[in-house]
Amino acid sequence: MAGLVGKFVGKTPAPRKGMASPKLSEKEFKARYMQQFVDPAFEPVARSIEQIASIAWQAYADSRKSPITKKAGPTFSDPDYDLSVDWIAAHEAVLQAQRRHEDLTVPPRLLIINGSSRSEHTCPGEMSKSFRLAEIARETIDKETKLAVEILDLSRLASEYGRSWGNSSSGRKPSRWPRLARSFVRMIRMRWDDDYKNRRSVKWDRS
Repeated sequence: MAGLVGKFVGKTPAPRKGMASPKLSEKEFKARYMQQFVDPAFEPVARSIEQIASIAWQAYADSRKSPITKKAGPTFSDPDYDLSVDWIAAHEAVLQAQRRHEDLTVPPRLLIINGSSRSEHTCPGEMSKSFRLAEIARETIDKETKLAVEILDLSRLASEYGRSWGNSSSGRKPSRWPRLARSFVRMIRMRWDDDYKNRRSVKWDRS
């Protein structure tokens, strides 16, 4: 065993690959793209839709995940880098959330996440148990404390038109979004201990 371990010490293993490629052919891409226009009401503009499908295919084939960009600006290490405007907006939203999180003049805030995709709109009959529990938690916290509470309802990703994680103009999900989310989580973890110590010294009326 020691000999096997020693064999790999100091060496970076090569990435292991071999899974099926998600890349679509032009025919398959357009077939899937056109599925959203099966309603006969679209027939009068069928040729225009075909032109749009060709544009969408070209964006997909060229991997244009960030078609609209602007210079990153002085707050980044490479100010002249052409950065996605979606990424810049997400970055600023994270910074705003960080500033609000670190503001000791406001009461602590709690985020409750409903992670279930089910709702009465996607599964006719009844809302999910997760959503009911989230609402019970919010009502209880509102009643028994003076904490600020928000609910992130992920079921809307399934029930509401046009909502998904990491939308982009080319219809592909930019890889930067997951990295941004992971960076945000790491930032919260690093700041948690100091933040907790600071907030313990603030006397909040939670009665």
